[in-house]
Amino acid sequence: MKILYTYAQEHYRFVISFLTDVRNRMTMVWVSNLMLRHKLYIYSGLLISLLIIYASVRLATTRTSWFGKASSGGTDSFDLSLDNSYLFVSPLTADADGVSSIQVSSFILNQKGLGVSGVEVKLNSDKPLSISEVQPVTDSLGRAIIEVRSQNSGVYTLTASVKEKTLPQTVSVQFR
Repeated sequence: MKILYTYAQEHYRFVISFLTDVRNRMTMVWVSNLMLRHKLYIYSGLLISLLIIYASVRLATTRTSWFGKASSGGTDSFDLSLDNSYLFVSPLTADADGVSSIQVSSFILNQKGLGVSGVEVKLNSDKPLSISEVQPVTDSLGRAIIEVRSQNSGVYTLTASVKEKTLPQTVSVQFR
């Protein structure tokens, strides 16, 4: 019986040792996987931080224009890009009473899409129309503002010209 008891104790110690070893190995695998995951998180965070720093330095050291501030001058015709320039009308319709007006904004831009300041814009119509030049010379954004009125009902096609060259875009307005 003593032999059986000794054998049971020895077997118990072996099982406990084996289970402890398995537990320790599983813990080590789990910890190493956890550490690997955390390393990936740390490395990806570090990479994103470096990209943000690079972008910040790049933006700070290069000339960047977010909102199209005008290029200086505007006296040379090569500064202008008629294809990049455009007209904007608001509202599209108004009463034909000679009092209600429609505002025509023209944006004169260069090849880079930046506004060109100091350029006079002329508005042309296919029919007689009352034209009020609110701001005929472009501002720092390349914008000129002109208002139109009419006492006659109809649809009017408008074009703009700059330095005796006509913008390719036309807009239509209606007076009722």
